[in-house]
Amino acid sequence: SFYRGTTAKIHFINMTTLKVTDSIEIGGTDYVASLIDAGSSAFVLYGNRVGVLNFNAKAITNTSLIAKSYYGGYFDAESNEVYLGTAKDFQTNDTVDIYHAVSGDFRRTFSVGIAAGHFSKFSDGTTKKIFILNEGRFGGNNASLSSFNYSNAEVKNDLAVELGDVGNDIMVMNGNLYVLLNGSRKIVVLDPATLQ
Repeated sequence: SFYRGTTAKIHFINMTTLKVTDSIEIGGTDYVASLIDAGSSAFVLYGNRVGVLNFNAKAITNTSLIAKSYYGGYFDAESNEVYLGTAKDFQTNDTVDIYHAVSGDFRRTFSVGIAAGHFSKFSDGTTKKIFILNEGRFGGNNASLSSFNYSNAEVKNDLAVELGDVGNDIMVMNGNLYVLLNGSRKIVVLDPATLQ
């Protein structure tokens, strides 16, 4: 990321040797907020826009697919859409915007909690949804969980009450939904179907 006058960079690291093999400089004072994996490419959330990074070319091939600033997101290969969450001021509720992943055309928006930055998909054969972990206000003890249902576009907020302070990551794995909370120093484990 951009830091005190240095140029922001994206580094490519060989996972066997753990050595940097290449890097891309990001111009001006832009910082990279997040990289969203999309297979052979990634969406780069930087500055006031979303670009496309081609892994094979090791280059940003589209510098401004979406002309708006976002905090975190998720690429859904099945629908070919990218879900992008905002973090306006870390004090008020934010939104998630959905775009077509190739054209960048806007599809829809929905309201969530404070600082929508972390996403995980869940499907059990009958229900398919995206879970959104909202970080909450730092020190506010108000991280929250939202969901978006694919079949009926239903949005639910405040699904797991009293999660704790600063939601940092979320993952559906081995039949469980794991929620990592930084300030509270805990991992909450939930059933993704019942949220118990």
